Amino acid sequence: MDPTLTTAPGTQLSPEDAGSLVRTARWARFLAIIGFVVIGLMVVMGFSMGSLFAMLGNMQARMTDMDAFPVLPMRALGAVYTVLFLLIGAVYFVPTLLLYQFATRTLRSLAGPFDPGTFSGALAAQRRLYKFIGILLIIVLAFYLVAILFMLLAGGMAAMMSAGSGMS
Repeated sequence: MDPTLTTAPGTQLSPEDAGSLVRTARWARFLAIIGFVVIGLMVVMGFSMGSLFAMLGNMQARMTDMDAFPVLPMRALGAVYTVLFLLIGAVYFVPTLLLYQFATRTLRSLAGPFDPGTFSGALAAQRRLYKFIGILLIIVLAFYLVAILFMLLAGGMAAMMSAGSGMS
């Protein structure tokens, strides 16, 4: 038996490497399935929190004998929670799906005779996963930078205002 799998002209994959990829893909599939479960829970919690805040607003209005005005902030807060949970779930869905695609395609390509087309698809899903995470990291770091600059500006303005009021 040949100790290597020929994957492309001049490229080979040893049985040890194939075994490592299979073990990695199994863990990736496990993590992706857990990710899908967490996304499902986030969606359920988003709608539950929205309903909960709406009910709390209605209870508050009935208990205080107030008109509908105080109910609106609670309903708005519930809507914000629902949209926020759904948005986070949607963002989390993309890397979870890409991880699952990597795992299933890797396992399929290495089960039985080696399938280079499916393996290439697995590596493409992995590349897209890393690209998505990298872009998301850049966006988060940009938000952090803007927040830090805003806090420095606000702190500087507050210091100037307190210094100006201390002179009079």
